[in-house]
Amino acid sequence: MGIISRGNPADRKRAGTTVIAAGTKLVGDLTLSDNLHVDGKVDGTVKSDAEVSIGEQGVFEGEIKASKVMVSGRFDGSIEAERLEIVASGVVSVTGLRRMRARF
Repeated sequence: MGIISRGNPADRKRAGTTVIAAGTKLVGDLTLSDNLHVDGKVDGTVKSDAEVSIGEQGVFEGEIKASKVMVSGRFDGSIEAERLEIVASGVVSVTGLRRMRARF
């Protein structure tokens, strides 16, 4: 058996996380199948098949569509998710909530 897998790529689960690091600003639309963690600033729309988390230093302004959203930093915009978690350090100003089960 070699180092490179020859199995069917569709059979492998994706477990990646895209990170917007502190000091980084993303403006625009982002669509992903994996997790997203924001420690920097995002101004735009994010659509993820997985989880979006905003770290304590993270700032997000815009729209999020994801299965789960966790806010430890600051969020201003609209959220469409199955689950929303806001931790003690999280600040959320929402213009629209849909399909959500919130946990504080």
